[in-house]
Amino acid sequence: MTETSLGKFTDVKESDWYSGAVGAAVKAGLVEGFEDGTFSPNANLTREQMAVMIARAMALAGNSGIADVKGLQAFDDEKSMNGWAKDAVARALHAGIMNGITNASFMPGEKATRAQAAVILKRLLQFEKFMN
Repeated sequence: MTETSLGKFTDVKESDWYSGAVGAAVKAGLVEGFEDGTFSPNANLTREQMAVMIARAMALAGNSGIADVKGLQAFDDEKSMNGWAKDAVARALHAGIMNGITNASFMPGEKATRAQAAVILKRLLQFEKFMN
């Protein structure tokens, strides 16, 4: 998919270096932004937001995985997961792309680190058989 600026978000200007990538991600259905019309490009990404993007990437690649939201009950913090993220978290967990921070804690609202993002991206590429 080629980069394209959509001008959809009030806080992403066409001149921003990432504008084309954001536009391509929107066009592909990987991101939507927030209800207030913002993208918040400088905000931290939460673990549940990352799970949503991963689940959308899985679907885009043709393998949406299995969503067993009952399995989320194994996490003590399952009730703190937003409803819009639960299906995606379940898919990412079931596929082995994401794990909890511990066996009993997913930490959905915590900031995702660069290290977590790198590992999760690698696992996604392996799951979709785009790399070994």
